[in-house]
Amino acid sequence: SWRTGLEERDAAAFVRATDAIRSESFATAAIVLDRLTVDGNQPYGDLANLYAARLAYNEGRFEQAAGHYASFASAARTPYLRQIALVGQAAAAEAAGDNSQADEALEMASRIDAPYREPALRARLRVADAAADSSVALEAIESLLEHFPGLSDVDELSRRQQSLAN
Repeated sequence: SWRTGLEERDAAAFVRATDAIRSESFATAAIVLDRLTVDGNQPYGDLANLYAARLAYNEGRFEQAAGHYASFASAARTPYLRQIALVGQAAAAEAAGDNSQADEALEMASRIDAPYREPALRARLRVADAAADSSVALEAIESLLEHFPGLSDVDELSRRQQSLAN
């Protein structure tokens, strides 16, 4: 009964947070979600990290969003959810100006064989271009060509690969 009480408490808090988001009471939602990320049990603590990350991102608190996404990624129950969290972490880190953290998260996301592999590789290429890092750009292009040989821009990617390799 003690465990059931905790689950009911966490479920009620999560419902309060999502209701606050829907009613645009973002400060209230942030408080409840932050508390759940620390004190919440499964699955609400993990879900609170994901919701808190998106809320922080939408409010321009990019470093905090990246941290929440990283926490969710570390506890993700499936490769697909881990990949989603890593892509979110990368977007938040990039928005915060931390291209190194963005690239690290995108590199991990691109190694997961799940639906966001191609977007992760393309984002990794974009981050590498912004940082003028030709070795990472080359690595991203090579991975794109390896995993997605039928891409519509395969010729452009191949030309770019040759250019970077020289």
